[in-house]
Amino acid sequence: MYGELNKVEAKHTNKFVNIMPQEAQVMQVGAAMRVALPKNNLSIVKGPHTIFNEHCRDIMKYGSMLMCDRGLPGNVIYVFDGGSIANKDTFKFEHPETGEKIQRDFWLARVGEHHNTSEYSSYAADANTVVCTPMDMQFLSYCFDEMVRLYDMGRFVTCVAPTTSFGFLHPKLPESVPKFGINDVIKVSLPGTQAPLNGRKLVVLAYGPDSKFVTRVM
Repeated sequence: MYGELNKVEAKHTNKFVNIMPQEAQVMQVGAAMRVALPKNNLSIVKGPHTIFNEHCRDIMKYGSMLMCDRGLPGNVIYVFDGGSIANKDTFKFEHPETGEKIQRDFWLARVGEHHNTSEYSSYAADANTVVCTPMDMQFLSYCFDEMVRLYDMGRFVTCVAPTTSFGFLHPKLPESVPKFGINDVIKVSLPGTQAPLNGRKLVVLAYGPDSKFVTRVM
């Protein structure tokens, strides 16, 4: 666990190894526990915000290949904070000269902010690695069983948790919807009265944090 445990109830604190290292060390500890713990263990590493994981990427790569290199399981479920590179800004501010209250209403693209990036593809390109980018916490919950199954197979699972979507859930999924697997596709129906002007059916494919933007606009 990289960071604080202030949101965790006291009765659950014995389930965590709480350390405050730099990023590469937290991955080293997670891989070491994967190797050292008894069979059927589950090693979940909570890493820092997106860009900072570059500091430990070599350890992540080595963990995914440790079985081939040493005959030892080094894979973990590595969870780090994702984000959106654009957010709706509706802040009202006072003009410094006239005192007029001005309402801002535009999309603010925070390009270059160190806690946010839209670049996840290089994590997915690593050997023996699967990347999960759920659009909200409900979808993350639906994906978790599959993440554990892949982990038990020896796959390194990288999950980008939708941090900026905490508290924002899309419509509840029907109870008939099963847990999501790695090969599943979600089909969403968007009813409305205005057909696309080009006469064609509208198909939207979204990946990573852009999904939040797409669903709000739609």
